[in-house]
This record gives sequence, structure tokens and C-alpha cells, in this order.
Amino acid sequence: MLNQTIETMKKGIVFVFVLFINLAYSQVTYFNYFDYSCEWKIYAAGWTGINAYDSYETVYFDGDTTINGNVYYRQFRQVEETNYNTFMGTYTENFLYGPGYVREDNTGKIWYLANDSTEYLNFDNQAILSAQVGDTFPYQGSPCQVQSTQTVMLGTTPLKQVFGSYITSNSGIVEGIGVVGNLCSTGVEYERYLNCYSKQTDEIQFHNLNCTDFPVPVRLNVTAGLDNMEKEIFELYPNPTNGILHINSLNEETGYKIFNNFGSLVGTGDLKNTESSIDISTYNQGIYFIAFKSEGKEVYRKIIKL
Repeated sequence: MLNQTIETMKKGIVFVFVLFINLAYSQVTYFNYFDYSCEWKIYAAGWTGINAYDSYETVYFDGDTTINGNVYYRQFRQVEETNYNTFMGTYTENFLYGPGYVREDNTGKIWYLANDSTEYLNFDNQAILSAQVGDTFPYQGSPCQVQSTQTVMLGTTPLKQVFGSYITSNSGIVEGIGVVGNLCSTGVEYERYLNCYSKQTDEIQFHNLNCTDFPVPVRLNVTAGLDNMEKEIFELYPNPTNGILHINSLNEETGYKIFNNFGSLVGTGDLKNTESSIDISTYNQGIYFIAFKSEGKEVYRKIIKL
């Protein structure tokens, strides 16, 4: 009897350990803001005195890789650049840069891997969410204060945009997206701004350039529609919600876990039907993440509790 109990305990420990490893891995590539479909369409223009240029750039992910125990998205930048040269005339060149390595941790921080294999913090979503008018601007090296904030919509998802000294529709920084354009000053001989950002089938436009004018990335390792399948498997509404969250699932039975914005587990349960609901009315206002078990991996969705 004792041996049987010990064996049962061992199996339980192994199960918890494997679950922890799977969860930690899934948080890197499926957590909250980023997935493989994300695209940033950036316009840049400049003048050197002899040569003027403008460029249309698409930044995107193609696959992932593990470095020093962390899983990073492989980030590429596809550029179409037109030069207006005093001596050589007008000509267009195409470039592909990358891969760079980007990851998001479970507190909403976005990390980039430098060439010397050390990480640096690119931006902190929690700092953006917490920023109030008069605070120091929540981005490294920005010598100004927050002047105003607003909410922008990516499909049905509300995101916070924070403005510094320079306030236009294509300036500031946006939660889950990053720097849109000028933060604390205007450009003189060079400007660069985010024109369009897309994820899955949702797109947000910050400037009036046509989003279809930017390079179309050719992904060799993953398809941008990977998480579309996951979106079809689990549908959540209303989101944001003030209490009851309804779930439509293709699976009749599946387990779920709910985490707060710091990655702590705050709720678990099982969905017994393809149409179910979860009551989170007792939760504090804020951002949460719900994880569903699907085909051996965790699929995450962001929840906003009003």
C-alpha cells in the first residue's frame, strides 16, 4: 500500500512538473499581445543634402528559436526603398533584414536580444497601462512627460495610446504594439512612423498611407493564419466584460486556467459544453489571461475585467 502511494505521489509530481514546463513554454509564444501573425508597416523618409529617400517597411515574425532557455520570435524587416539622388536619379532597392529575436514575458515586458546575447527591455506594457498625465514618459530615453492618453481599437480589443510632447495620430506609444512615431520632439531631416499594425484579421491605421502599399512578407517557417485556427476553436464575449464571460468552443470538454497580469493563477475550472460561461464578477478590475487546453498545448486569450 505504501509503495502504491509513493508511486501515485511520483506521478503527481511528474504531472505538475510537466504541466509547469508546458505552461512556461506556452507563455512565451502565445501569451497576451504577440503571435506569429503580427505585422508592423512602417514609413520612413529622410534627406542628406544629396540624397532623399522614402521607405516602406514591413516588420514581421517568421518562426521562433530557443536561446539561453528563452523562446524568441524570429523577427524580420522587409524594406522597399526609393532613392532620389542628385547624380544617379531615382531608383528603388529591396532589402531583407533579420532575423532579430524578440520575446514577451508574462508581465507584459517586450525583450530584444542584442548581438552580444544580452537582453534589453524594448518597452513595458504595464508601464504604458499605468501611465498618467504628468508622469515621466514610459519609454527609455524619452525626456518629456505624458501629455495625454487615449484608447484605440484593434478590432474589438481596446489598447492604450500614450502621447508625449508631440501629439498627432501617428505619434506616441501604444500598449501591445510599441512606438508609433515621435515621442518628445519632431523630426527635422528624418521621420519614421508606424502606418499600420495588424494581428490576425484585425488592423489599426495610424496614418493615411494605404496599408496595401507595404511589402508583403513571405514566411518560410510559419503561416500568419496559425492562430486564426485557435481563434475559431475558442470564442470569448463580451470582452471587455463586467462579470459573465461567455465561451464558444469546438471542444465539448476542456479545462481552463485564469491568470492575473503578473502571471499568478487566480482561477481554474472545466467547460463541459460547447457553449459555456464563467463568472468573474468578483475579480478586481484589470487585465487577465485565460488559458485553454487544446491538442496538448495551452492557448491563451486576454480578458479585460471592467
